[in-house]
Amino acid sequence: MANLLTISPFSCFSDEVLCLIFEFITSTYDLKNIMLACRRFHNLIRKRNKLWKLRLNVEKEVLDTLVSISSLSFPNGKPPLKVMDNFIVGKHPLELFEDEISKHLFHPQSKENLTFKFYAEKLLEHTRIHIAKRMWKQVDSLLHGAVLISQWGLMEEQYLISYDDVVQVLENITDRVRQIIAEESLNPDTSTDKNKTAMEMLNVINQVLYKELGLQKYVLHKNSVNFATVMFCIEKVLEMRVGVPLILAIIYYEVAKRMGILCELVYSPKIFRSFKEFSSTPHSFLLRWNEFSEDDDLNCTYYYNDPCNGGASHRPPGNYSTVPVKNVCMGLVENLLSVNVLDWQNQLHFYRLACIIDPNQASLVQKYAKLSKLHGEQLEEAIQLLKKVDGFMNNQAIQSLIRDCSAKLNKAQAQNAKEKENIKRRFPLVKYAVGLIMMHKKINVNGLQMDRLVVIHAWYYRPRQPVIYNVLFNNGNICDVKEGELELHPAPAAIKHPEIGKYFERFDGRRYIPNAEMKVQYPEDDSVALSLLQKGDESTNQAVCSIIQTKNRLLHMQVKISWSGPLTHRRVSFQVRWIARLSLYFVARCRLHSGAMINMRSGWNGELYHRGLISVISLTSYVIQHVIQHGNGLGYIGF
Repeated sequence: MANLLTISPFSCFSDEVLCLIFEFITSTYDLKNIMLACRRFHNLIRKRNKLWKLRLNVEKEVLDTLVSISSLSFPNGKPPLKVMDNFIVGKHPLELFEDEISKHLFHPQSKENLTFKFYAEKLLEHTRIHIAKRMWKQVDSLLHGAVLISQWGLMEEQYLISYDDVVQVLENITDRVRQIIAEESLNPDTSTDKNKTAMEMLNVINQVLYKELGLQKYVLHKNSVNFATVMFCIEKVLEMRVGVPLILAIIYYEVAKRMGILCELVYSPKIFRSFKEFSSTPHSFLLRWNEFSEDDDLNCTYYYNDPCNGGASHRPPGNYSTVPVKNVCMGLVENLLSVNVLDWQNQLHFYRLACIIDPNQASLVQKYAKLSKLHGEQLEEAIQLLKKVDGFMNNQAIQSLIRDCSAKLNKAQAQNAKEKENIKRRFPLVKYAVGLIMMHKKINVNGLQMDRLVVIHAWYYRPRQPVIYNVLFNNGNICDVKEGELELHPAPAAIKHPEIGKYFERFDGRRYIPNAEMKVQYPEDDSVALSLLQKGDESTNQAVCSIIQTKNRLLHMQVKISWSGPLTHRRVSFQVRWIARLSLYFVARCRLHSGAMINMRSGWNGELYHRGLISVISLTSYVIQHVIQHGNGLGYIGF
């Protein structure tokens, strides 16, 4: 009986049968959970499962690519396009690469490598761009295009919205419309005429979308930078209930289609105003539908609903033309780019999307290339796109842009190679080293509000000039500061800066450890940083010993205070007691940590604590000496 209880329900299956079962599992996450069930499953999956072996190969390729990119891209941090393309174009599915790269970026180990994380972000973006290129070739509906635009706008997030997720939300809205129609159908006064039924369904859709959900139009303006991208993402619009007109039209169109009403997205050339600003009712974009199908009546009457005005019905004069799916998607992107609310990085990002949607539109490719040349970013991609435009060999403007971008790219590559070979040997006047957490004495630098917590990532020395340090600020800024404006921070903390991984591997609690490339460029700074921290430890030890001595003297002294004297003596006695208590408070708050380094509670201001501690020690010593000399006869103490 005992043996029967220990028999596994899978023990009757052979290894071959279990391997066939495991082959149907398409998620490496599920395989990993199954491997934890028992040793037999673990060995079978690890040795014989194709997907698991493929995952191990992909993991090795990603790790090797991150190592090579780090060495090739330093110090500008721009990976070569050829290296990333060679990584992407392979025999493995891109989705596997995306999952593996996401682990380095969003699920790091306990000792995360900041350099790998920095380049994993760039590699993930490149991988998702290639996936987007493939998906855009398969776009056949407005909803599919809207989802891809949403994924593009939120590409840096860990999880991208899927088509099925948006469909599920729209199905829930449609179910609510069906529920209301079913409740109204119980009313005997409800008409059963086909024409009225279609209009009644549209009225119910209006009720659900605009009254219950509260969908409304969002007009872009100069102060809408923070919300500009979000208002073009269909899942965010469904969540926040505010969106641009085209997204509202797509939502209305999809709900109507699920109710059996076939609509067409149309626009009027007379009212259309280059996407910058939508006119008053009727808007440039409307949804057109007819009460009968074309088989029933060739001369049917079309009706128009305005999704930006509560779904109001119109029969406007003039001719409205049908908008193809590709043009609607391009209109969404041009709408975002035309209002000038994006910074240049997002402008470049969405021009890149426009070039993917229509790679043969020379004007868009040229705008993308000009923006790339202006800021020196994505030059290789710009040259590649310019050469794919039809007839580029005979287009003088495109040829000129290719030459300009190539010249700027060659110059940047030569400068990067020169900086990489520049080995920084230390001079006696250079006091600090790269990786040290410093405290910046100024709050305002060149009119910008700066955080006081910084880390040194480079220094420059010229004869008869002060040493200049290039530092990364905790708020994301970067600038040059003089040596006199910096001092070692008494309570080091991690810096939040987007480029921290370009120079450093990790934060060890006291300083940032330079990566392999930084150690080659600054070969002597590592030892100097350790020496400075050791000197700081010694001074801290002395301060701690002084605190302990002061504490012991305060605890063992019997200070007798007379309250019978004049008011002056009472005030002085109160000050003595207050200083003694404050001293004990500071002594109780400090603790030794990692080599006698003083750490404060979270949220304390390290600089104020350090200076206040020294002041209290000196004041306490003064009070102790005064009490020892004068005893009960306290006179006036000049604080």
